[in-house]
Amino acid sequence: MKPKKDKLIGKIVKKDYNNLLEEVLEEKQYSEEVKSLLLSMIYKIEIAYNDYEKVKVNVLAKDKYIQNLINIIKNNIEKIEFIKKEDKQEINKEKKVIKCYQIERYLLYAISKMQKKEYIVKSKDKLIEKVMSNTINIGNNINTVEPLRDFNGFSWNIAYKEIEDLDYNLIYQDLIILQDNKFLEDWTNKNQFVLDYVDLLEDEIGAKYGSGLAEKIIQLIVKLSVLLDMKFNESTIEYMYLEKEKVQTELEKLKNSEKYVIELGNEKKKLSRKIKKIDTTINDKQKLKEEYEKRNSKLPLEKKIFSMRILAKKMEEERIEILKEIENCNKLMNPENYIKRGDELAERLQYLNLIDVQDLEKEIYKTLIDLQKYTMQCFKIKIENVKTKFEFMNLVYEFRYYNLLPISAKKNIRQDKNLKKDLEQVEKALIKKGLELKQIQECSKRFETNYEILKNIFNSKVISFENIYIKITKEKDECFLQILDENVGNEQIALKISTDDLKIKTNKKIKVFNFRKTKG
Repeated sequence: MKPKKDKLIGKIVKKDYNNLLEEVLEEKQYSEEVKSLLLSMIYKIEIAYNDYEKVKVNVLAKDKYIQNLINIIKNNIEKIEFIKKEDKQEINKEKKVIKCYQIERYLLYAISKMQKKEYIVKSKDKLIEKVMSNTINIGNNINTVEPLRDFNGFSWNIAYKEIEDLDYNLIYQDLIILQDNKFLEDWTNKNQFVLDYVDLLEDEIGAKYGSGLAEKIIQLIVKLSVLLDMKFNESTIEYMYLEKEKVQTELEKLKNSEKYVIELGNEKKKLSRKIKKIDTTINDKQKLKEEYEKRNSKLPLEKKIFSMRILAKKMEEERIEILKEIENCNKLMNPENYIKRGDELAERLQYLNLIDVQDLEKEIYKTLIDLQKYTMQCFKIKIENVKTKFEFMNLVYEFRYYNLLPISAKKNIRQDKNLKKDLEQVEKALIKKGLELKQIQECSKRFETNYEILKNIFNSKVISFENIYIKITKEKDECFLQILDENVGNEQIALKISTDDLKIKTNKKIKVFNFRKTKG
């Protein structure tokens, strides 16, 4: 959420984002159609962003969000072409070219991709490095499109069918709730590859909710990342089959430590001979020439080595990699590292064994449900730690937003029966905290009646809770609830309550919350 100082500056100095974009477009050789769509995109985002910020809370400040987009257009995109197929999109980061369908949402998604690096995760395991990078990058791209996709300046409507992938989106939204939006933006867009963001993420989540929860959450996200990559990339499955065989073979060798050490010693000797051969070749012009001719004879034209100087440089690089392998052999030959290596291989095997999953979609859904259950445990800890009315207000918005996130093409979090009990626990904790802080209107002397009435607020798409009211009516022996946005109400909801213990009047509009969102 934006600090107060940023908000005040925003009120004093209102930027004309279209003018800022037009200055950039003057230097670009874009067609008039492209320029028009870019200007339309920025205009629609500016109109919608205030509602987006209010509903979601944990977002970039509007100024920073739009400025980021303009910077990407300025620095990372030289050419934009429109194509006729909706489901096709071409991104060439090297040539700075976008080809996409002529709709603002598609263009925004493509722009979001342009400054990202393919690998943003550091891991010894190449599989984890790839699949986790995909999960965070795709989630961020989908998140970038959200203000344009789901908000129009008048209403909030989650467009399930327009979300590029519901599973990646839900994982990313969980991470925003568990950590924060700024952390994830830095991860995906600042490209500070010296940082191990996965370890940093686990540390940050652990500091807030406990190391046990953090470890389980990271394991589930890694598992989901592998499963989703298997779903979309057949090459991932092929790679996993090969790696699984290698890992199982090494684990077998580890069981016989004496034999394992002998094999490592033999491997070291082989590598040392390679080093000696490289040194001899580089220092002997005739041998270097022979190696140059030998390698080029086996290479296609486009991959041929252009000179012996380039070959010598290439061999120096190969020498460095071989030395790293020798160093690794030395480490593995140390008996103290057997257990550590065995643990590493066992952990790798845990994810590689996912290739044996019979029903991929079912396993993805089951794992997503597990992740939501842990996310809600963290929500309860957040509620317990609330100290101020302002923090409570933010949690109300955040939890309502979470409730309405799609978990499949047909239902949202709130509608999933597998999460019903977990959601009830969080709702009750949040309502109890609101009553303690006197931020929610007490409707009854009984907590269960308060809960039965107020839980319905978390299913409302009213943008601003400052303007939300309820009205309870009684018809014969039945009670009904109506939620109103000032004077506009939705359908009636049947309540299983008695009016005898109500502290509010029936047939009267009652304000639900006692907070103002703009105050701390």
